[in-house]
Amino acid sequence: MKPLIQRSLMLGLMSSTLLSPSLIGSSVQSNFLPSAAAVALPAQEVAQRLQPVPVFTITNAQGRPLLGSQSPQQKAQVGLFFYSQKDAQTLLDQVKAKNPEVGKSARVATIGLDQAYELTQKNPQEAVFRFVPQAKQVQSAVKILQAEGKKVEQFNTTPVFFAVAGKDKGYLTIQQGNQQVIPLFLSKEDLDGLLAQLKQKDPQLAATAKVGVGSVEGVVKLMKEKNEPALKQLTIIPSKESVQYVQSQQKAAASSK
Repeated sequence: MKPLIQRSLMLGLMSSTLLSPSLIGSSVQSNFLPSAAAVALPAQEVAQRLQPVPVFTITNAQGRPLLGSQSPQQKAQVGLFFYSQKDAQTLLDQVKAKNPEVGKSARVATIGLDQAYELTQKNPQEAVFRFVPQAKQVQSAVKILQAEGKKVEQFNTTPVFFAVAGKDKGYLTIQQGNQQVIPLFLSKEDLDGLLAQLKQKDPQLAATAKVGVGSVEGVVKLMKEKNEPALKQLTIIPSKESVQYVQSQQKAAASSK
């Protein structure tokens, strides 16, 4: 397996300007889950849309993912990808405590979601790669779904949070560069911050806003199975915490040159 290459992630996503909600239409389902298969978005375009989202993993001295077994009976080794650097660091601390020899050369590495997702699609006989969402985001997703009357006790995928508002319950959009996109937040707190901005700008519209829940896996599958203009507006927004960490790493790398 090739070493993971730490990418330079250009993350200016959190400075986007709030715009009015717009109704995208029935081609994008409210839970962002795929329906019937159709012509997919080009693989390169899917990768480009996932690449700006940082994920974190533990690598060994050779830069390869650190693998372990979840149980003695498990044949395939498991590698984990985290959406929170702090969660990855917690695992690294555990590795150092249990196996100092391995832990002394291990580190937290950052890669794009596109590269991580590609590894999860590899032959599972060599290694199984899994995504680990933040526990508090999973809890938020469960609460939202329960408030909708759904009998949900757990959320087994990575949640993303979006908002609809207005009379027609259009998807809330933001301006990103010269594009209007539908933000899918990995952090509900970041979406709450956006809604707070909307409340100041347009209290009447903000009063109609409702938070919904989808999944990263559902979004990726939708992109891989369908090719519709509306899908080009779906944009996964990493947490401010992750953005700030990556930016701090980039600055540290630049200053050391």
